Amino acid sequence: MKIKNSYLRALVPPVVFLVMQAVVGLFFSLVVVVFHLASSGGDSSEQSLTPSVLALVIILSGILSCLLLWRWKLIRIPEAFSCRRIGVPFWMIAVLAAMLGIVSTDLMSEQLALPDLFGEQMKDMATNVFGVLAIALFGPIVEEVLFREGVQGILLRDGKKPWLAAVFSALCFGLIHGNPAQIPFAFIVGLILAHIYERTRSIAVTSLIHILNNSIAVLEINLLGEQVDGFRYDQFLGLETWMVWTLIAVFALGCVGLLSRLKAVPQKSDESPSAPTSFQD
Repeated sequence: MKIKNSYLRALVPPVVFLVMQAVVGLFFSLVVVVFHLASSGGDSSEQSLTPSVLALVIILSGILSCLLLWRWKLIRIPEAFSCRRIGVPFWMIAVLAAMLGIVSTDLMSEQLALPDLFGEQMKDMATNVFGVLAIALFGPIVEEVLFREGVQGILLRDGKKPWLAAVFSALCFGLIHGNPAQIPFAFIVGLILAHIYERTRSIAVTSLIHILNNSIAVLEINLLGEQVDGFRYDQFLGLETWMVWTLIAVFALGCVGLLSRLKAVPQKSDESPSAPTSFQD
């Protein structure tokens, strides 16, 4: 099978991920139903996936997606995780810039007050061991493989303009979350991570930032408990609306300023711009 259009080929990673989630989710759902019927003597009442099982679906579907894409040579493993040429100053600036951008975007998301469709599901998973692993570790790494090394990397290796590759990957990253409360946040953070990836062609730094972001969210849920519903930083800090937007602007400018200081990491001279694959021309 050949896909000549670069943008269509760049859609393969998220599509594979969605299909794999559906397949693995269906498999676990059938297992749960069969187990329930066997243990309940034929009671066919509806059974939903527990947080642990849902977390396993996320972890397993992510791993299988990455392996499949690697087999098709749409992503690079382990080259994508290489950080040998990334110096300590780059790490420090990139992480600080991303954190400023994340805080700014988080404050903006609070002001938008968009509906959160998966809030309860997130809380259930964040208090479960497998859920924590799925949200704070496996999820971030898999998403970096799919959207930075996958979507963005495919476009960059096909010679597309970096800003187009960044916007396209960030848009895919935002939309795949499927949650109004997360889409704007994921899109903006996706742009930040895309810039860092474009500078390094590695997901080492972006994975760390992604893990930190998700780990903070899990920590907040566990610390606040039931109070996490409706929790807002502006109300907690007693900030007026104009103060919040001022902070958003200051943090955003700080993020952009630091990102502009990131120099492109030298690549191996023998690294080809695009690996051969059955999905390429």
